Amino acid sequence: MNTQNTTNLHSDTLSDLLCDAIDIRNALRFSKGNVLNKSKDNDDSATTIGDCLNNIIETLEELYN
Repeated sequence: MNTQNTTNLHSDTLSDLLCDAIDIRNALRFSKGNVLNKSKDNDDSATTIGDCLNNIIETLEELYN
């Protein structure tokens, strides 16, 4: 596989991952139980599931651009 194909695959993969993460965040935003504001773990961490998803989305956006 040449470099151009690898770069395109990388960009396409990042785009797909970014769209999936945004779709998950949107689905959870409208779900019952306020899931996005729940602690990310069973230790009652101050970091929420929403914080984690936002971090994933921001990182993917940086890599994609």
